[in-house]
Amino acid sequence: MNWFYASGGQQMGPVDEAALDDLVRQGVVRDDTLVWRQGLPGWQPHGTARPRPAAPPPAAVAPVPPPPASPAPSSPASGGWAGSQPSAPAAAAPVEESRFCSNCGRPTPVSQLTTVSGASICAACLPTVSGAGAAAAQQPAYQQAPQYQQAPAYPAPGAYAPAGGYQQGFIPGQSIPGQTRYGGFWIRFLARFIDGILLGIISAIIRLPLALVMGGIGVGLSRAQDPAAALAALPALFGVIGLTILINFAVSFCYEVYFLSSRGATPGKMALGLKVVRADGGPISMGLAAGRYFAYLLSFFTFLIGFIIAGFDDEKRSLHDRICNTRVIKL
Repeated sequence: MNWFYASGGQQMGPVDEAALDDLVRQGVVRDDTLVWRQGLPGWQPHGTARPRPAAPPPAAVAPVPPPPASPAPSSPASGGWAGSQPSAPAAAAPVEESRFCSNCGRPTPVSQLTTVSGASICAACLPTVSGAGAAAAQQPAYQQAPQYQQAPAYPAPGAYAPAGGYQQGFIPGQSIPGQTRYGGFWIRFLARFIDGILLGIISAIIRLPLALVMGGIGVGLSRAQDPAAALAALPALFGVIGLTILINFAVSFCYEVYFLSSRGATPGKMALGLKVVRADGGPISMGLAAGRYFAYLLSFFTFLIGFIIAGFDDEKRSLHDRICNTRVIKL
């Protein structure tokens, strides 16, 4: 049976029973760590979802028969003894409750366990715990780190494999209030403005040789005295203009696809703390980034209405976000 567990605000797993037992022995999974498996109604503390086996009841102790009574002498002369009573049987020693060490997993009497950062550590494992953990073990229980009063909301296990750096809590078709913040219209407009400046600089550097060629053709046309010679130079001029447009498109396309597929955001979005993700919170693939770019161009053909609708959508989705089922979140 596979288990999922929460560690550092992240969903980890799946792991099988044996691997989860190893994590318990290593102290990674404690009694208060949230876990989930198929069949449970929701995330539960490990101590509740997998209660530790109770210590076996103590074996019945047979009463010790009393020693034979020694007769007391009835008199000093006879050397006999009288009036002696049999001694009471010794009481059975109480059996102390045992619990499992969170580090090595061995059953240990409760009196020999020390609490370190919420985990029960036996005397043999205590020296291996870090100095900070050992110092914390000497503090009263009320000085330990506060525990959750309510289990944090985690996505259903298996909904997606969380990628590093992406916000948790996405469920397809739903948004989780209080956890997901979407990038609005104006902050996305500012991010596009920053990207536009960067793209203009990059395109200008790449198109510098073409600009020189175009300038030379323009000067030649202005000085041409023969109309036929001027008309003959027009195809070259239009060719340079077309090549310039093609370069601008290629630079913009590569810029968008590269940064969205590798970083999850363009430099303009990264500067403002925005990130583009799928509806389930996963990263953008290269193919999806390419499709989103062409859908982005489609927003221009709708007289910019495709961008404006982001200001009225609950999840701040533009037209290209709706087409590609993506979201722009604010980290």
